[in-house]
Amino acid sequence: MLSGQKIQLFETKRLTRDGRRLDVQLSSTLYFDEEGKPAGNIVTLRDISAQKHAERELLKYHNQLGELVAERTAELAKANARLAQEVEDRKTG
Repeated sequence: MLSGQKIQLFETKRLTRDGRRLDVQLSSTLYFDEEGKPAGNIVTLRDISAQKHAERELLKYHNQLGELVAERTAELAKANARLAQEVEDRKTG
């Protein structure tokens, strides 16, 4: 920050006074006095706990859906193989 760069949308975790852990998005920038010297910084923290929870839930359901698709694809492949074999059996029988 002392080189003039801003911190934007940095994600981290913070503890509240009552001991809860929050997912937060942090942005920070320096401000300068009349002489151009750093006088302080402005920090903004935004609670993104609900967003992070929703992302975790979405990922969980995405993974479950992937597993179900894989299982169903395997079942369909077996059914197709059985049908192909039945067609061959009828052709030769």
